[in-house]
Amino acid sequence: MIQFKDVEYTYFDKTPFQRLALSIDSLKLEMNEYYGVVGKTGSGKSTFLKILTHLIEPSKGEIILEPRPDNIRKFFGFVFQQPEHQLFCETVQEELEFSLKNFDVDESLWGEKIQEALKMVALPSDFVTKDPMLLSGGQKRRVAIASILCYEPQVLVLDEPTAGVDGESKEILLQAFLKYHQKGHCIFLVSHDLNLINNECSKVLSFKNYSIEKVGKTFEVLSNLDVDLSPSLKLLKSFKNIDSSVNTKVSKDNFLSLRKKYAPTRT
Repeated sequence: MIQFKDVEYTYFDKTPFQRLALSIDSLKLEMNEYYGVVGKTGSGKSTFLKILTHLIEPSKGEIILEPRPDNIRKFFGFVFQQPEHQLFCETVQEELEFSLKNFDVDESLWGEKIQEALKMVALPSDFVTKDPMLLSGGQKRRVAIASILCYEPQVLVLDEPTAGVDGESKEILLQAFLKYHQKGHCIFLVSHDLNLINNECSKVLSFKNYSIEKVGKTFEVLSNLDVDLSPSLKLLKSFKNIDSSVNTKVSKDNFLSLRKKYAPTRT
């Protein structure tokens, strides 16, 4: 469990320029969930994630991890926006080895960890010899994410991980994240794409005015946000109001099924 108690973060604290960036009185998060994180720019999402992963310390309050991990740094993995911009090694293998060395993974396991991570993002084993700078944009993104997956953090934080990649790479990454979650890891996925959040996440944290506005099951939270929903989510909300058992996944197959079930029969 991850617990926030009376947490606040203030930029430029104790100066004339101080500004509140986050305020959470009480929050308990289970380790077996796939969380979506939504909210407008400047609502507190990024500050929350940095405090969650111990990249910054709160100005006030505490974050409690139960059970307490032996290695906090290795416990969290943070995939920043456009992580491919952080690639710097001459080969894919060196890129992943740098990550494994940095997080004190037993060197005898490196080969196995690298191959598992590449397989998870659907890259062939011979990619280890390639220069990351010569790969396509989608392949670079997958290598960058593999460099986090290879050391197997218990909590994986993803900041707009599919933004700017082609459709094939997007699907590959989403499948990789789902499989990683199914192996027993907790995920926090940040995205402005509410359809994506709806389809992938089990619960949602909604941020507004530097705090968490709502926490709960994904569709219940998304369908009650004070934002313009996509036409797909609006339609699903209408169906949900009619039948609480309706499948709320945004997909062509689901909409065809709903149409067949609810559309008036022509005579």
